[in-house]
Amino acid sequence: MKKSIEGVGDWKVIEPDGKENWINLPINNPYVPMGSKEAKKGANAHTIFSKYSLGIATHRDAWVYNSSDKELAKNIKVHIKYCNEEGPTKPDKPNPKRGSWSSDLDGKLERLSKQGKKMIFDAKKIRTSLYRPFFKQQLYFDDILVTARYKIDDFYSNNDTVNPAIIVPYHVSKPFSTFITCITPDLQIIQNGQCFPLYTYNDGVKKNNITDSIVKEYREHYRNNNISKDDIFYYVYAILHHPRYRNYFRNNLIRDLPGIPMAPEFERFQRAGRELANIHLNFDTGKRYSLGKPAFHPKGFIKITFGGKNEADKSIIRVDGHELFNGVPISSYTVNGRTPVEWIAERFEKNKKIPKDKSGNFNDPCTGTDIVAVIERAVYVGLESDRIIKTLPKEFEPKNWKPKADPASLDAYSENGQKTRARPAKETRKSRSKSYDVHDSMVKRAQDLLVGNHVRKKFDKYQVVDKEKKYIIDEDDLRCACPVYKKFNECSHVWAVELCRRK
Repeated sequence: MKKSIEGVGDWKVIEPDGKENWINLPINNPYVPMGSKEAKKGANAHTIFSKYSLGIATHRDAWVYNSSDKELAKNIKVHIKYCNEEGPTKPDKPNPKRGSWSSDLDGKLERLSKQGKKMIFDAKKIRTSLYRPFFKQQLYFDDILVTARYKIDDFYSNNDTVNPAIIVPYHVSKPFSTFITCITPDLQIIQNGQCFPLYTYNDGVKKNNITDSIVKEYREHYRNNNISKDDIFYYVYAILHHPRYRNYFRNNLIRDLPGIPMAPEFERFQRAGRELANIHLNFDTGKRYSLGKPAFHPKGFIKITFGGKNEADKSIIRVDGHELFNGVPISSYTVNGRTPVEWIAERFEKNKKIPKDKSGNFNDPCTGTDIVAVIERAVYVGLESDRIIKTLPKEFEPKNWKPKADPASLDAYSENGQKTRARPAKETRKSRSKSYDVHDSMVKRAQDLLVGNHVRKKFDKYQVVDKEKKYIIDEDDLRCACPVYKKFNECSHVWAVELCRRK
């Protein structure tokens, strides 16, 4: 049923920005972005990093990831046998206990078949990877069984490659978060994580990934010719942890790659960034925070839970239902909304031994692991991260600074590396959208209609009603005005009129 909007007062006019955002609009960020698509293609773009990439996406995590390299090898051999027996065509009745079939697998197996080859297990393809924050796994890094490797091969050429990479989200709904790894990263360490490595490896040749132009700019700005590319890398990591920076650019950081300001105290930031990186990279081998003697000592350290009944008490950690430790310090440092201890509790569960999917594969991270040591290291990481972040200088924006390029065109480069001037955002949207009168009370209603049960992958026509007129907007118009059509998990659009499903 349509809800009447007659008599509603306090209307205001809202307009979308140049990227079709209607609410939680980002502010202008004039600072140099971490990366751009033009720079990735080789253009001489004004960015901090030359290359970046998504983490790997497997579409068969239960098969290609495992805590045990022996279990992983066993699972991979089963999957390879399944692929070789079925051939390049997806079976009519896939057997989830023998393998996981994805849309790309047919084409890969067909190309292999045309070469007269079959899949062969190769133990050298097993490598250590970062699957989730503070949680490593063994990975079978194969170009057939890993659906999308993106450009990760250029960053981690083999299992021995140690290459620090900063991970940031891109086009997400969650608040901004960041992490760092030096081993092969999964796509969902950070939501839709984009990886910015310190080095790239092109045909085995190691090259620093920080652009020459940004080093020159930083040296000129700070009047310090000793600033190195490594310094800038760790400086960026510190800036991304600055609380005021995150809050000020919060709407930008969930939509775009971060723009990095040149803060007044570069040296303090880069030192803090190195400390943070060292703690986060060595989370599983670093120092421990002693939790003392447990109140009860269970027989086995398997399941980790928190105390409390209706609401979890994070200062109490239980193992297998037994009270293990009281008074556990709680940090405010989080990655993807969880503290290091919460990540450990989520991954080291008893039911992780029991397969949750149809594969039937076991993945037990607890075997041979001193869980108390794991918890103590996680507590230390959280507390130390809190301490370092609190020591960051207050100011993150430079004084009396002007961008060297028009902020609207920082990322606008032609294929040959020449700058091109981007049209202002309003001009881009002028012919494609209108502004409407909207009342605050309609926001929730519009969001529910757009991201609730009424959303369909293919929009039919919607009836749009405002105070004075009635419009019929077709699918193409809706696609132009509504980013939710493209991305359902981020409601950045609120109609300035009442939306009703067509009867």
